[in-house]
Amino acid sequence: TPEWSIDFFVQEAYALAKLGTETTGIAWEVDHIVPLNNPIVCGLHAHTNLQVIPAIENYKKGNRVWPDMPEPEKITKAA
Repeated sequence: TPEWSIDFFVQEAYALAKLGTETTGIAWEVDHIVPLNNPIVCGLHAHTNLQVIPAIENYKKGNRVWPDMPEPEKITKAA
């Protein structure tokens, strides 16, 4: 977690996920928009990299998808 991350907003994201689950009966999770662990990218555990989404969408996304990600052939050439 970088020093500039605002802990209040991180805590709010987790509280919102919990509230969403309790209210709707559908599991909600805090997702790292840019994955924390991926062979070509490393996101941060910071309030600017969090979103609250349904758990099923988070499972589909895994650590394989993020905004502005390169096309697969560009990843292979870069490696």
